[in-house]
Amino acid sequence: MQMLSYCLSVVQGPQLAKTINSMLRSAESLPELAGIVDDWGRSFDPIHTATAFYMSGSLAQREPAAAKPLLDKLVRIWDQLLPATGPQALANALWACGKLQHTDAAFWSNTVAEFMQRLQQRDDVTAQNVSNVVHALATIGVVNKNAVPGLSRPVLVEIATDLCRQMQVFATHPAADAVNTQDISNTLWGCAKLRVNPGTAALNSLLQAMTRERVIGDAAVQAVSNTLWAVSELQQECGWHPQLQQRAWQRLLGEQQLVRIAKTDKTQGVSNVLVALARLSVPAAPTAAAAAPAPAPAPSISQ
Repeated sequence: MQMLSYCLSVVQGPQLAKTINSMLRSAESLPELAGIVDDWGRSFDPIHTATAFYMSGSLAQREPAAAKPLLDKLVRIWDQLLPATGPQALANALWACGKLQHTDAAFWSNTVAEFMQRLQQRDDVTAQNVSNVVHALATIGVVNKNAVPGLSRPVLVEIATDLCRQMQVFATHPAADAVNTQDISNTLWGCAKLRVNPGTAALNSLLQAMTRERVIGDAAVQAVSNTLWAVSELQQECGWHPQLQQRAWQRLLGEQQLVRIAKTDKTQGVSNVLVALARLSVPAAPTAAAAAPAPAPAPSISQ
């Protein structure tokens, strides 16, 4: 490591930045990542720091507490770089700290505020950025009594609502290919976990986008099972009554979809679908008898 540090010390400018980022992404363990942060943290830019957050989240998912010393160091670096940080880096840092259950109130309030400012400025924010932030808020809320550190409940509801409505804009845009089922599923799941109802129009738009034929056909089973659970949770806990055509319900709840989930999803996903099926109020499909025209009345016979 010392020889590598010496070699890198003579590299300057863009090449140094690129090399540091490559080292961070190549780290195979939390100690290795921490060593890179110790050696090169003073040279970090916002992308390096966000990458270090992201890699921490990936390497320490099974043992979040082990990442706390490293996260504390990264937060101190982050505070200095925050005003110059772009939306993807902000979203990645929030995602990682949600995964790692990092409850630093100043980090959450400041980073979320910066992301919302980028959203208002339309600063190259993508659907994936938005869904990652909603997911991060919900993930930290799960381990923090349904609260996000540094955000009051009214502020959290307002932020989650704004994010969901922005996702509605992405999902209903003519170029809706920018939104995938994972983005929609994460957003619905996040609202359900936070128990935030952003409004019937936004939720219906997201569910309709999810069930478009060309979209649902490419959906991962986990995205479908999470969506079903989220819809049932929002219906039961937040008073949302989904408005969806019968054909769209069939794409989401049809036999082919349920068999696919049963065969390929994890146990938790199958359990989520069973819960959803028990809860959901779905309009019944018309029967053949109901769909058939009524028979003509028998002609009267004069006596």
